[in-house]
Amino acid sequence: MARRFVFGLSSIGLFTALIAVPSAVRAEPLQWHDLTYQAAGGPSSCVRGSAVLDTERDQVILFGGGDTNDGQVWTYWKNGLAHWESMTPEGAQPVARVEHAAIFDGPRDRMILFGGIQQGAFLGDLWALNRVGESWVWEALTPAGVGPGPRGAHTMIYDEGRDRVIVFGGYGPLGAKYGDIWELSLDGVPTWTQITPATGLLPAARYQHTAVYDPFGERMVVYGGSGVSNYTDTWLLDLDGPPQWTRLSVPVSQRPMQSTGHVAVVDPVERRMILTAGGPGGGTFALSLDETPTWSESWYEGGDVFDHSPGVYFPVSDRILYFGYGFSSGEDFHTSVTGLSWARAVDVPRPMTIAPALGIEPVSPNPVRVGSGVRAAFTLPAEGAALLEVIDVAGRRRFTREVGALGAGRHQVDLGGLRLDPGLYWLRLSRAGASVATKVVLTR
Repeated sequence: MARRFVFGLSSIGLFTALIAVPSAVRAEPLQWHDLTYQAAGGPSSCVRGSAVLDTERDQVILFGGGDTNDGQVWTYWKNGLAHWESMTPEGAQPVARVEHAAIFDGPRDRMILFGGIQQGAFLGDLWALNRVGESWVWEALTPAGVGPGPRGAHTMIYDEGRDRVIVFGGYGPLGAKYGDIWELSLDGVPTWTQITPATGLLPAARYQHTAVYDPFGERMVVYGGSGVSNYTDTWLLDLDGPPQWTRLSVPVSQRPMQSTGHVAVVDPVERRMILTAGGPGGGTFALSLDETPTWSESWYEGGDVFDHSPGVYFPVSDRILYFGYGFSSGEDFHTSVTGLSWARAVDVPRPMTIAPALGIEPVSPNPVRVGSGVRAAFTLPAEGAALLEVIDVAGRRRFTREVGALGAGRHQVDLGGLRLDPGLYWLRLSRAGASVATKVVLTR
């Protein structure tokens, strides 16, 4: 039998999980996979939204986020396959929002979300998405006690052992920045209570940070964020006994350097927190969850994860899933899904792959040093005019190559050294009025 741990995770509104820890031995290194084309459909954007792991049905529930702010609810994964499905819950529903926080309350089979921002207005409402029979039903919760108040870009973790949710930080009206801690008890009538840590060092008020629940040390782990400054510090809040903050002493050279835009999850197999910094130059880092946690240096780079993309650890296939923007590809619509997974020693459930009509793979390694070789991997549906281009952030075409003569199938093309200035570029593949693209970061 696999050991089971219960823990909660959150980064700009993420998730909680009941994890069945895989018993098979992993084989590092981690591998990036573009899972976008395994299922058509999906939300227009998940960025700055929330994703929680529904532990009862082995699926991911996504809510809000994106520029359109449509407030839809989607699920990802069904019956062992990648599958997008739009949900239509019953009851009055919460307004659309971004930068809220959410967890999954497994014992009560529901998602709980708090706060967020709706077209510039800060929200302080509390909602539950309940599973009732075969239906999902929205419920506006009216907790007892004085709560944290309207805010966005806060974090929320789930401490199931104490049947409570912990909210930390965020920002609010009139430029307010928060460093307060709140408990929402879930037993009976939900009740807000402010937590006052014991005396000692306290983290600066912050927002757009990352927080996870460490089930091994029974503590909250907080990294980064922005406030009066941009932070790359790491803090631990002891939840087993009187709450007490402890700041980790980490040399600058050994810590992640991106203060916001990242996502963190707990890897229960290796007992560590994995932090992925989205955007240009982002990497993946590991924080051991020992008695005194330590950061590794950037131990894996690559992938194509957008800033502020929600993510979850998905135990069904022992991988981390990140959800980004939606786009049209030919006649289909897709939401970008990126997976970070381990090569497994035993077979694991894998979704059915649907070949894209036109596809381009993330460049690896990425970032790339100026003058180093860049290899583009892409798929063409048929022979015919197709153009591979490198576009800078101003929209200028800096490199072109005709590739249509290669015909249908997957291809790899060496683009040479790309002697361009350091910066962010897009590698774009266009054919018959459709185009797909991936980011390339050039460094010195």
